[in-house]
Amino acid sequence: MINALWHRVLKSAYRKEPISGFIVIIGAVDAVIGGVGGRWSLFSFGLMMVGIAV
Repeated sequence: MINALWHRVLKSAYRKEPISGFIVIIGAVDAVIGGVGGRWSLFSFGLMMVGIAV
């Protein structure tokens, strides 16, 4: 139920602004990789990208 709702929200947001959606996805992936791997510079760069895109 929540997964279907989340998918619908992401799909509609990505259709409206594909470039911003792509930047958010890349930034989120960078933040996750940086957070899990202990690379705080990559984590902060990913958060910065998400913040700028939003």
